[in-house]
Amino acid sequence: MKNQPHAVIARRSVRKGLMLAKLTPPTLPKIVPRPRLFRELDRARKRSIVWITAPPGAGKTTLVASYLKAKRLPCVWYQVDEGDADPATLFYYLCLAGESRSRRRKPSLPLLTAEYRPGLSVYARRFFESLFARLSTPAAVIFDNFQLIPAASEVHEALASAFETIPPGITVFVLSRQPTPPIMASLHAKQRIALFSGEPLRLREEEARQVVQLHRGPRVTSQDERAIGHWYQQTNGWMAGLILLLNTGGRGPRDEVLSTTETPQVVFDYLAQEVLGQLAPDIQRVLWTTAFAPSVTEAMAVSLSGIAEAGVHLQRLARGGYFTEQRAGDQPTYQYHSLWRTFLQQEACRLADPESIHTVQQRTAALFEEAGQIDAAIELWLTAQEWAQTTTLLLTHAPTFMQDGRMDTLARWIQTLPPAVREQTPWLQFWLGNCLSAVNPQEALRVFEQAALQFEAAGDLAGHLLTLAVLIEMTIYAGRDWRPLHIWAETILDLTKQGTQFPSAEIECRVTLAVSNAMIVMGRGMQAEIWSKRAIRLLQTSQGTEAMLHVGPTLMLWLFFTGRQQEANTLLAALDHERQKNPGNLLSEIRYLCWFCMWGWQVCRFAETCEAAEHGLDLGENSGLYHFTTPFQVSSSYAVLSMRDRHRWNSFAKRLPDLLEKCPSMFIQTHAIRLQAAFALLEGDMGLAKLLLTRERSSFQGKGYDDILQMLWIPPLLHLCYRTGQYAEMEAEWMTSITWRHHPLALFDAWHYYLIQSCIREAQGRCAEALQILREGLKIGRECQFFALDWPMQDEVATCCAIALEKGIEVDYVRELIRRLNLVPPEQARASTTWPWAIRVQTLGRFAIIIDDKPVHFGRKVPRVPLMLLQAIIAHGGQAVATATLCDLLWPEADGDAAYRSMKMALSRLRKILKHPEALVLRDGHVSLNPLYCWVDALAFERVAKDSFILLGQGQQEKGTRQAMHASTLYGGEFLPHASEIPWTHPCRARLTRLAARCGHSSPHDAL
Repeated sequence: MKNQPHAVIARRSVRKGLMLAKLTPPTLPKIVPRPRLFRELDRARKRSIVWITAPPGAGKTTLVASYLKAKRLPCVWYQVDEGDADPATLFYYLCLAGESRSRRRKPSLPLLTAEYRPGLSVYARRFFESLFARLSTPAAVIFDNFQLIPAASEVHEALASAFETIPPGITVFVLSRQPTPPIMASLHAKQRIALFSGEPLRLREEEARQVVQLHRGPRVTSQDERAIGHWYQQTNGWMAGLILLLNTGGRGPRDEVLSTTETPQVVFDYLAQEVLGQLAPDIQRVLWTTAFAPSVTEAMAVSLSGIAEAGVHLQRLARGGYFTEQRAGDQPTYQYHSLWRTFLQQEACRLADPESIHTVQQRTAALFEEAGQIDAAIELWLTAQEWAQTTTLLLTHAPTFMQDGRMDTLARWIQTLPPAVREQTPWLQFWLGNCLSAVNPQEALRVFEQAALQFEAAGDLAGHLLTLAVLIEMTIYAGRDWRPLHIWAETILDLTKQGTQFPSAEIECRVTLAVSNAMIVMGRGMQAEIWSKRAIRLLQTSQGTEAMLHVGPTLMLWLFFTGRQQEANTLLAALDHERQKNPGNLLSEIRYLCWFCMWGWQVCRFAETCEAAEHGLDLGENSGLYHFTTPFQVSSSYAVLSMRDRHRWNSFAKRLPDLLEKCPSMFIQTHAIRLQAAFALLEGDMGLAKLLLTRERSSFQGKGYDDILQMLWIPPLLHLCYRTGQYAEMEAEWMTSITWRHHPLALFDAWHYYLIQSCIREAQGRCAEALQILREGLKIGRECQFFALDWPMQDEVATCCAIALEKGIEVDYVRELIRRLNLVPPEQARASTTWPWAIRVQTLGRFAIIIDDKPVHFGRKVPRVPLMLLQAIIAHGGQAVATATLCDLLWPEADGDAAYRSMKMALSRLRKILKHPEALVLRDGHVSLNPLYCWVDALAFERVAKDSFILLGQGQQEKGTRQAMHASTLYGGEFLPHASEIPWTHPCRARLTRLAARCGHSSPHDAL
């Protein structure tokens, strides 16, 4: 028993006859045709929903069943019972009904598992869209006995949403004793519902006569003729009352009985007493011994009653209209009208002693258990107060109920058991915690804690380990207090000492992942390393891979923040392989996309990250799985920050308040607040950004979350201090956060800190310190292969990169960092030859174009006109060159319009050659080279040379001389030597030649 509950059990198979009884319309006996009601239903079907409200025994079921038969309408008949208050149960059986009626092979309908519950309305819409698509039109879907769904059940909300999707040709019939619930008001407003009250169902006197003829034969006696009017008046057209009166042998009740205000059940009981007394003893025994079963087969009836002719008796009762319905199937099944069944149970308790009743209930429960009808068996064992049998069934089938999403039903059964029984069986508490985890995580944590203590007391290692693992997972991803993590992790370490064997591979997988995550977030570096390696090895099993789809994001962060990108890539590939094995599994797809977004942000594939996130969000919103899309919003928001995409900023910023409201995880909430602050900073509101960070930090302190909180909070606060010039406050923040720097994930934040600190030292003129700090920071970045930023500090990083390239510090890493982040060169790097420009154009001494570090070769056919356009733009300074000037230079013979068209065409061709369209800017009739993407040696030389003269003129001899020497290295020869015959190149060539000749002189007066 110990290891059985956590094993995955295949979906139970049940005997087809019993299962289909719930999903099959009743087999009709001889009935009185009611054409006037058929005409009413024809008119009502002009709307998509026909809601029939009538008291019990009015003939709702018979009417609709006979109508469908007369119209030859295929249908999905769903008989509602008390268990359907759980939405997952309703959709479980609807899934069976839909798959059995599919016109052709289609993917299985999704069950309402835990992940769909937060988006129940969306799930319901998509489910019914698929269900309706399986039906050939015209068709009908019937919900019989709908009043058995309690008013508080989520089923009403789900169906109200689903009924919006009813397509033309499909009619939904709802048979209920209650009117439409308030949540259906919108369907009323849209005129989608046709109301069919109980009044038309009342028999007219002629119809009553036909009913009498049906039950008494075509030759009605004169005595019956005289009594028909009286019976009709007594029953007021109530179908059930009239049938009972006919079966009393003509001895009607006292006149005052049916004229009272008693409930239908009370009146029915009074009349049924007379009817039951006229039946043979064998038939009476069959009735009361089978009354405790929701439905029975002939074999069950024989076994329960001990009467060999039990099946024959039931068949006759069904044909005679004794409130017994026959349902078709491999084995015919019988069930009693609710009024009749309640009466029979009361009679059984009155006539038989309690021990006999208890025996019947036990035998009934055992028969249903044997038949695979686990729901009914559990209900019957509970009714009989047989706790041991109930517990055995619950523990055996709990994984299946969880797999089917029927957590509410399972929780109700477990909570029905006496507290003493639950305390003696910790597995019951374990499954109760699983049931509550999706709807009430905090209560689920409390239940799991109780289960852990009970498992420990019982010495159940499997249950103890599994419960501790679940506690760790839930605390990290949904808990509001992380302090117990240390206790649970240490307990697992004690239970899994060297040489301890795990009870099963599944438990080993679950525990390993949980402990790995706990060690990472708690900062236990060595233990985190050991357990994370174990977790990665589990990828060799499909079971391990599937588990990582659930709880693996922390592991991905660990691999990145400890500099193991290759292992992260391997992990992602394994998860992708697992996802592709189940192409129709939306949850696996969404979880994989979550991993991909985290990976894509870390490796700076921002556009792909945003695209994957948008796809994941669409999947979540369209399937109801939006509860699992919160990681998309975090990862993609960081990607958007790196891209500086203002349009997407606004889109993601609008989602953050909703993210804070829906997700209970402190980790996700922290990121959401950081992102709000980052968006405020991008909008220029540094005050709001700092307020958000300082105000919210206090709400998370003291809950075992301080190390992670410090890591996430300190770098943004330091950056804001730097931006506002509050250097002293920045130092204080850094010193107070010293305690968390031992955390293995803190290297990522230390990398941020060193880069900011280097900028401060440079701004203070402490250049030697700035370089030393920069070396340390870039060394960390290079060793760990850090590229992604989780805070908008691209300008500061670009400044650090420019200095590093100038000083030869970690050059290869810095160039890759610039490329991945698409960093904009700072002002001091605009003339730098070391910056990894997207486009480099050489015009001094020779003409060449280098794009992304690769020289451009044109072959035999050189695009002469676009290249001349580029040279003309450069010759005229590269900035704000009038299009009219370019037209005059390159197309002097053409008229104005023709020249401009030629210029536009040449510009378009030039953009294609350069491969970076943003490098050329056409605005307000002027063309410019974008200095953020395009470096030109001639323009850089001229700028550096003139800067050197300015510095020398200001008396800064050392800097001026250094700049002049730099200018000399840039000058590679005269400007465009191959184009010396073109007149418009002469002024630029002469100017640059004079600058080159004079840039070595110390006097500024020698310069132009």
